[in-house]
Amino acid sequence: MGNTPERRRCQPAIMSEMFPTRMRYSGVSLGYQVTAIAAGSVAPSIATGLLKKYDSSYTAEVIP
Repeated sequence: MGNTPERRRCQPAIMSEMFPTRMRYSGVSLGYQVTAIAAGSVAPSIATGLLKKYDSSYTAEVIP
């Protein structure tokens, strides 16, 4: 299914239903922040690997 526009449209409704009203803002925010840290920590490693493999910064800039 991937990251399709249909899936992105449903995400706020699904996220808001995951938590009770009292803690909804904190719960959604925590999920967003943890995901951003996990995804953001891998990107530099991928770029470094591409740079070493192809010996060109162009590949590391274009592919991700």
